[in-house]
Amino acid sequence: MSGEIPGDALFVNPGGVFSAGNPGFLITATASGSAHTLHTAVTGTDDVDLVTLWAWTVSGANQTMTLEVGGVTIGPFAVFRNAMPTLVFARLPMNNGITLKAFAGAASVVGVFVSTTRLIKQTV
Repeated sequence: MSGEIPGDALFVNPGGVFSAGNPGFLITATASGSAHTLHTAVTGTDDVDLVTLWAWTVSGANQTMTLEVGGVTIGPFAVFRNAMPTLVFARLPMNNGITLKAFAGAASVVGVFVSTTRLIKQTV
């Protein structure tokens, strides 16, 4: 049924390049082929992951970061020097196993925080 309200939500601990329980890391990948997988969405279409991403730089210069969402390239866009983590997007809905990947213009100078909330379809 279309338009159903999910019955439950839970925090999804990031995996892959993240250490257990740590939602942040520096991006070392500098090309699409080696892009870091930041999140792989829940499989199927019943549940939805809401992904929020922040970025910052540890460099004294502006940097660039490029995202790939389900194979579609977004960017590159600027990550400004000496700034607090900047919201890139909030609650991007993802499901059906789509991946969110990132690479930067220079290795180990752009950092990201990722937060994911999984909405679980209510069953009756």
